[in-house]
Amino acid sequence: MATEILGDQVHVIWALNYPSWADADGVVLSKCVSENCTVQARFANGCGSVAIRNGVVLGGAGFTRGEAENAAMAAFGPPDLASISAGGDPFPTVMHTECTAHSG
Repeated sequence: MATEILGDQVHVIWALNYPSWADADGVVLSKCVSENCTVQARFANGCGSVAIRNGVVLGGAGFTRGEAENAAMAAFGPPDLASISAGGDPFPTVMHTECTAHSG
């Protein structure tokens, strides 16, 4: 699962059921239209998720949808309380989650 930032938009691109990380990465990266594309999560027989907080995007993986979403949000660490005074959001928001057929 990859994300691509184009201006003020974030596109999420994913590939499921490929025989290797390299194959899946190649597919998602080939769908990017810019150089600003990053693989955020790799997963097999489970789920991958990406979350955003104040313009930063991070990913996570887990056996279930909930585990993947929790992993993506946990990748940010504790809430960013300093961002509250700057008008930002201290907590991440899940943007997208995908699961394989063999997830929990």
